[in-house]
Amino acid sequence: MIRVFRSYSTHKVLTTLVMFMVGVVLLQLPAGAQEQQAQSVSIDVRDGFRYISSYGIPRHAADRYETLGIKPTPYAFKVIATPKKASAPIDWRYGAYFGVALDGVPFTQGLVGQLEDNAVWLERFIKGADSNGGKKGPDGAYFYHRVPTALLDKDLTHVGYAADGFPIFVSRSGKFKPSYKLNIGERPEPPSGPGGPYDGAYINDYIYAPKSGNLDKCNGITVQDKYYIYILTEEFPQIPLCWSGEPDNSFMNVVQDDSGDNAVMRKGSATDIRRSR
Repeated sequence: MIRVFRSYSTHKVLTTLVMFMVGVVLLQLPAGAQEQQAQSVSIDVRDGFRYISSYGIPRHAADRYETLGIKPTPYAFKVIATPKKASAPIDWRYGAYFGVALDGVPFTQGLVGQLEDNAVWLERFIKGADSNGGKKGPDGAYFYHRVPTALLDKDLTHVGYAADGFPIFVSRSGKFKPSYKLNIGERPEPPSGPGGPYDGAYINDYIYAPKSGNLDKCNGITVQDKYYIYILTEEFPQIPLCWSGEPDNSFMNVVQDDSGDNAVMRKGSATDIRRSR
């Protein structure tokens, strides 16, 4: 299993070694075995943590990912097995993954980019996700930006884990509603903002309106009076914008580097932040 590496310098060295070893293994495998290896997902619970490793191949493309141009991308995530809420919500961070699906594909906001390196104004892509809620990046890696429809098998379906360890669900019936509303009026003019009316093009076009829906600020809810879960929704924000618990560093400040593995970004580097788009 690919392990989670915490040190940046150590991570880079070991990532190269792991990728070399993975490449050798895949080259030695017959074509069918290579496909099976690329589609594999490992979820292992030990020592109080849930370790999730995969190659990022979505379930709906398991037998045709090469035809679709999806590149097997190794991931190694870790979440606490018995999550607890933090004292206050923790905002999702630009460039990070919110969580990972059960088929090993990361969940993240679908963004075009940020306004001249102004992370306050993050531009969303309104259209572009496929019918399965995902989109292929320029390097071939696949991500979920919306509801992963191919993973649904009942009304309330468990589809993955957030970076803080709480489970992620989808409700087909739509009975769970976000508590966000589109703002009214005009955005600030440059350089403070992009200007123009609030029309949903940017994340900050929406405001959190407590109790306007039955989901909290992080698109979560407590069910059966004891289980806290996140809900992915068709309406904004689709993928939650914060964590109710403490997210693990294996999801934080990551980019797809040349090897395709999770690489820690240097904090404060605008160049590295831009690479995460």
